[in-house]
Amino acid sequence: MKISKYRIFEKSNSMKHIKYIGTMMMAVGMLAATSCSDFDDYNSEHIDVIPEGNQTLWKNISDNADLSNFAKLVEKAGYKDALNSSRYFTVWAPLNSAFKTGEVEQFLELDSAKLLKEFVKNHIADRNYPSSGNVVEKVNTLNKKSYFFDGITFGDVALATPNLPSNNGVIHTMQGRVPFLYNVYENLDNITGCDKLVQYFRKYDLTYLDENASIKGPIIEGIQTWIDSVIVKRNEMFLKDLNVKAESEDSSYTMLLPTDNAWDKAVEKIKPCYNYLASFKWQDLSHADIGNKTASDSKMTAALGGVDMKIDASYYIDSLVNRNIVDYLVYNNNESYNSFLKPEVGTTIGDTLLTTRGRKLTNVANVLTAGVGERQKLSNGWAQKVDSLVFFPWETYNPTIKTRNVGRQVAVKEITNWTMEASSLEYANVTLEDPEEEFTWIEATPATLSGKPELDFYLNNLRSATYNIYVVLVADLQKSEEARLPYSLRFDLSYTNESGALQKKTWGDTKNPVMTDPTKVADTISLGEFTFPICYYGINAAPNLKISHTVTSFTQSNRNKYEQILRVANIILRPVEQDKYIATKED
Repeated sequence: MKISKYRIFEKSNSMKHIKYIGTMMMAVGMLAATSCSDFDDYNSEHIDVIPEGNQTLWKNISDNADLSNFAKLVEKAGYKDALNSSRYFTVWAPLNSAFKTGEVEQFLELDSAKLLKEFVKNHIADRNYPSSGNVVEKVNTLNKKSYFFDGITFGDVALATPNLPSNNGVIHTMQGRVPFLYNVYENLDNITGCDKLVQYFRKYDLTYLDENASIKGPIIEGIQTWIDSVIVKRNEMFLKDLNVKAESEDSSYTMLLPTDNAWDKAVEKIKPCYNYLASFKWQDLSHADIGNKTASDSKMTAALGGVDMKIDASYYIDSLVNRNIVDYLVYNNNESYNSFLKPEVGTTIGDTLLTTRGRKLTNVANVLTAGVGERQKLSNGWAQKVDSLVFFPWETYNPTIKTRNVGRQVAVKEITNWTMEASSLEYANVTLEDPEEEFTWIEATPATLSGKPELDFYLNNLRSATYNIYVVLVADLQKSEEARLPYSLRFDLSYTNESGALQKKTWGDTKNPVMTDPTKVADTISLGEFTFPICYYGINAAPNLKISHTVTSFTQSNRNKYEQILRVANIILRPVEQDKYIATKED
């Protein structure tokens, strides 16, 4: 091994002092010389250095016959000037023998930008990464990819000759080349058969110059030029809407890639649930024409009244139908629900997937087996092309709606909220849809001793779909089971038909009221199926359900027979498909 003496400059505050390095092994001297990245300060003077150490990276690469293929690719990519500059690099250069027959020609056929990103910058990093000891470092290459370097291998590719010095960096020759892997975002440029997915995401692209990562050139006619301009692309749909850091090499995701056929089939299923009308009437419960808190109860069930609503229906349909496809395509592999998506985990398939938007999907086996071709490895996860999206509708584009959103109250003194632990309920005396950890309800107390409180509930975000309507009513828990009284109720639904006109549907009346079971702590009343002709999701309009007593007045006699205080735990609208599925599972 060649022995060398030389001096280097070292900064101390604002002064430069000469530090003499005595006789040492060449590799150790090289490490000291290359530990700094400022060419002007640290590489301007060398004494008794091997000739290659006085030359630039580009000069040493282009003069090395064993690196002629690498040199051709660097030159085609337009990066030789950067390797001739004062910027300090570490280069992992594949030897000629690292390329299979025809590979160099294939690379040379690429456009220079693609060649630069996917090959040249995949083998170059800023700063000094010497081959020394057993230190394992995570290296970020110029194209933002991350590889582990242990001095023997780089990205699992073995070195041939390490630590070849240059005056602006160090070269490690390699026995192979490091394969470039796309991340979740970059992969959109390279998939085939998924044009509709790609076109959707492209609408949210942002492109800008990263000046901090670029190399400045001279100013020509007052305009800054760049030797190496780093153009960054970012996608707002991934980042802001889906909570996906698609360009982050430190993340790990699995993304489903629906083919155009899968996209079309999904649109066909989803679109009927998003039937918006450009103009229609709805019953705005705050509107003066239909009464207020002090109005008589006849106002609740008299002529519907209503106000005009106008929206850009085509925009809502196009936006929400497509959004209900992409919202469920990406899963964070680091979430505990999704850990089985990592091949190295080796566990059996889980029963629940969690999307990056926090939505849970349970049809996991079918979702993951709808794949077309092999799973594709990415630099930050995996991608799987699918020819069908088999998510359950009620977990995605047509969910169950639950509400206690009071739009108007009549003959009510006050509304109070009550909560108890669901576990304390005697379930033998409960018919409750979807019990949760806490059982919550509202109580509407009558304004007078004989008053009969009535409540209107907004049914927000309903889709144009068929639902089973349930109302969960709560008994007077202050009384014993024997002393509890039933409700005698009427339900009036105000909704908009397919022509945009207001309509009313009624369940129960004085002669045939809807009665509750007084032995139940919480009794779920089923009003049956109902189809809403138009969609209300995401707009400031909604149908409403009025709950009122069928008795004309709460005389002493009626107070002894019927419950007067309205206690409502929930109004639940569940898609009929979900109820049918539940029934098959129970069978």
